[in-house]
Amino acid sequence: MNIHQVVRLLQEKRDASFIALEFDIQTTHFGFYECFLDEDEPDFVCINYEGGLLFNDIGVEGSFSFGILEDIPKELYPLKFLESSNSILNMSGLCSEYAAKVYFPSLPDPEEVFGNIEELRFAVLLNEKISELHQML
Repeated sequence: MNIHQVVRLLQEKRDASFIALEFDIQTTHFGFYECFLDEDEPDFVCINYEGGLLFNDIGVEGSFSFGILEDIPKELYPLKFLESSNSILNMSGLCSEYAAKVYFPSLPDPEEVFGNIEELRFAVLLNEKISELHQML
């Protein structure tokens, strides 16, 4: 579902949260967005973001919010969201490849990925998993 649908669902189901995954195979940047209503101000949608390059310990994180009645930031338009599960809690704060492994347990164990060829194989498998997930949405 898109961000507009998520905002509508959050108005109906105020305790829900949603996740969107993104992956750029060219740069091997994996990230995820969590979307939920602010507990203290339920008319505001909060977005938390974490991401980084696979097999690189430098990542980025950020958060922002916007009012339900305000314009939704355009950078959220291409994202495809699904209802979040508890796995999002286990993904937070991890390097990208470990966060990806939490969400997609069938990926190879990052502890056992050595060298550029195996890292590329991991990236290709992750790309396939995310493509399959997006096709289902």
